Amino acid sequence: MIIDFHTHMFPDKIAARTIDFLSKTGGDMNPFTDGTWKGLKESTKQAGIDHSIVLPIATRPGQFHTINEFATHFQEGTLISFGSLHPESENYKEELRQIQDMGMKGIKLHPDYQDMYFDDIRYEHIVDTASELGLITVVHAGVDPKCPKDVHCTPKMVRKLLDDVKPEK
Repeated sequence: MIIDFHTHMFPDKIAARTIDFLSKTGGDMNPFTDGTWKGLKESTKQAGIDHSIVLPIATRPGQFHTINEFATHFQEGTLISFGSLHPESENYKEELRQIQDMGMKGIKLHPDYQDMYFDDIRYEHIVDTASELGLITVVHAGVDPKCPKDVHCTPKMVRKLLDDVKPEK
């Protein structure tokens, strides 16, 4: 079985605009799909991949419901979506419970696009609660084309969080 554990897709109405933005941010990288559910599904099939894990990113606290409502449509079959929340959310514990109740297996955090460093205590709280709920946490680390000279998640930051929180997943 082949699993692509890091994919992205967007609602049809914003996919083209988002792919264009990300392509330009990444130095005019060529995307592999059009950013839609259909495009990812076709790419997955053509590549002989059994499952693609979709990792959405909440770039603002107010995106929680929109992003995760879209993600709930992809919890079985070829495409399986994780959820996302923003570290500035005042209700992160409730949002993590909602992600779990929606049937998602984990969350994606992206310090660069969430404009926060991974050694911020709010990330520790989120990862700790996610671990208590049995959710997998995936975090973008290292250099990102969005801000190549300002790394928001370094190995040292990850080590500190792992030592402090000791998450299971």
